[in-house]
Amino acid sequence: MSLLSDLAIVTVLTLVYFVTLYLNWREEVRAVFKAAPILMLAQLVWKKVEVSRKHYFIFAGLILSASGDVALELKQGFKQHFITGLGLFLCGHLMYIVGFLMDKPAFVPKIALIIVTLAFTLFYILSQHLPSQLQIPVFTYVLVIATMSISSFGRFWSTKNLNKESCQYGALGSAFFMASDAILAINKFVSPIPYAQILIMITYYLGQIGISSSSLVEKSSTKTQKDFVENKNNSGKGNNNSK
Repeated sequence: MSLLSDLAIVTVLTLVYFVTLYLNWREEVRAVFKAAPILMLAQLVWKKVEVSRKHYFIFAGLILSASGDVALELKQGFKQHFITGLGLFLCGHLMYIVGFLMDKPAFVPKIALIIVTLAFTLFYILSQHLPSQLQIPVFTYVLVIATMSISSFGRFWSTKNLNKESCQYGALGSAFFMASDAILAINKFVSPIPYAQILIMITYYLGQIGISSSSLVEKSSTKTQKDFVENKNNSGKGNNNSK
């Protein structure tokens, strides 16, 4: 199947999750459907691991994110599940960072300053409302997601000759991810936002699709050369057999 066909399936799974929200199904069922689009993306990225080792880390980030989705969807014992979900997403972002760093992203001070300013302005606002036991975990998470976003944008100026589409998708994905987390945090700890759940999930899925697509659109010259050699050898064998 083409990339568009694969992403269409992800979109359908996303819509199914929104239906479970609208119908207010049991949280265990919602948790499964919430994670389903991310697991589909992980399965697609897994097919790319032979192209580059970095895709292992994008795959791992998606699996950790899907696990975080399940934890955050469960309302019973919310505080415990929130910390668990936060930790899983933090680890997922660390995987994304490692994957992006393998592309040798450049450090662009202006971009980094903008991202850090936005991230820590948000944390300052949140810190006025967060319980004391969440201050350090949330600060750490903000630091890590800001680093992930900086590394994704830095791929545009990498010393490696990277796929332009891949860089665009990665940067857009990280921006949507930060937007999703910002809406979630403000809605939960500062002030309710109209249609927050829909806004959070739309930007979240767009973020994960963007980050995944940064892997899915890449092609490997090494793999292409390998396929060419194999095809040539097979063609040669066929000619020999015909003689």
